[in-house]
Amino acid sequence: MKSVKRNIVTVIMLCLALVLVFPVHAQAASKVNISKSKMTLIVGQQKTLKVKNTTKKVTWSSSKKSVAKVSSKGVVTAKKAGTATITAKVGKKKYTCKVTVKEKPSLVKSETICVGKKIKLKVEGTAKKVKWSSSDKKIVKVDQKGNIRGLKKGTATITAKVGNKTLKCKVKVKDAIYKIDRTVRIKDAGFVVITHLSDKISCKISNPEIATLALTEPEPSDDSPGQESNIVIYAKKSGTTYITVSNNCNSKKMKFKVVVQKTMPTTAKDKLKGYLIERGEINDECNKVISKSFAEYQAEAKITYDYWEKALEYEYEENIDGMQVKWSVLGADDPASGSYIVMWITPKGEKESQYVTAEVDLAAYNGQTLVYEEAWYGIAVGDELQRIANEVTPRAYQSMDELLKPVGLTIREVF
Repeated sequence: MKSVKRNIVTVIMLCLALVLVFPVHAQAASKVNISKSKMTLIVGQQKTLKVKNTTKKVTWSSSKKSVAKVSSKGVVTAKKAGTATITAKVGKKKYTCKVTVKEKPSLVKSETICVGKKIKLKVEGTAKKVKWSSSDKKIVKVDQKGNIRGLKKGTATITAKVGNKTLKCKVKVKDAIYKIDRTVRIKDAGFVVITHLSDKISCKISNPEIATLALTEPEPSDDSPGQESNIVIYAKKSGTTYITVSNNCNSKKMKFKVVVQKTMPTTAKDKLKGYLIERGEINDECNKVISKSFAEYQAEAKITYDYWEKALEYEYEENIDGMQVKWSVLGADDPASGSYIVMWITPKGEKESQYVTAEVDLAAYNGQTLVYEEAWYGIAVGDELQRIANEVTPRAYQSMDELLKPVGLTIREVF
């Protein structure tokens, strides 16, 4: 008996020794499963399902895509009321989630828009047909797609009927144009009037000999309903005129007085600026421009008065040997930096331009050969770029002088 007990103890000790010498690290593998076996969604809602504890490829499918569809990444989208089973296939194994989709229609309680502004209302949480109506069609009209448009100042209620459920949205309509109740006084260049609008407005000036005006394209306003636009008024000569702004949607008008106090130009730049303002064409930014094309050189010269920066810009662009060469002046409006020639040369077939300069007194330039350097490093550019730069520079000067002839100036005089 003692011998048997001794043997049992020996076996136990041996087992303990083996455990201590060879510890067991293996653990049972975590069970593969789907993140949810059932869930409830409202029409339009999305939720993501995942298969846990596997690195294998997962293939997703829906038993009824019209109720709930699922993407290749497990994103479930509720489409209409009903039930559907979402299946995740991993190898030969399948894991399922029962999805119940319910209807819960909802609509924003209120909106504020400007006259003429058009926005879309949408009933969330339903796939059923919505019937739309307005309590006052003279203030806000609505179509059967939920698009509403403000027609005149006031308040109306938009009703959306979904089955037996009725939803309401209170819509406040504001006037598109804010009144300017003062006289606008302008000296020389111009003035900017900020006008809030909802669609498009038009402007008329009673005396175009006193001032001209331009209207920028409307842009969304950050701090008010509707959109906003800039009316840019350019002074031409001293006098008084009136500007009338009309909202093209509801014929609302605003009229204000403009008094221009025009001073005589004192410098060549002032004379050119005045000429541009009085006779130049308006570009998209409402700046004043005169330009001319030169077919012989496939080139175009342009002088711009930048209203926003209150500066003159000089540009000449030419295509030569497949290269795009853009000539301009850097420092023309900064006396501290002086004025020197700058070019952007884009080699044929390339997208990036090489920025080169030649420091020279523009008023003293007489067509001589210049040494051009890379703008950032001061290193002389290669022979080919030197040739191109020196070939283009005299033509750029000549073209600018031609643009300035009607003003009675030369580019050297402007500098």
